[in-house]
Amino acid sequence: KLLLLNPMAQAIQDIRYHAITPATDTISKLSNHWYIEIIPFVIVIITLITAVVIFKKMSPKFAEEV
Repeated sequence: KLLLLNPMAQAIQDIRYHAITPATDTISKLSNHWYIEIIPFVIVIITLITAVVIFKKMSPKFAEEV
């Protein structure tokens, strides 16, 4: 169950569920709480926001530091 919190694992499981067999375990099957399904997307959004902030901060002097 813990491995399904990884955004890529959840995406692969969802594709497997829709393309191959509905017997595949997904987060929505393992829990009865709707908000559990949002956790991988929240991780991706937080990572994206952090990366944008770091990029904006380092972009003026990036060429000199590389």
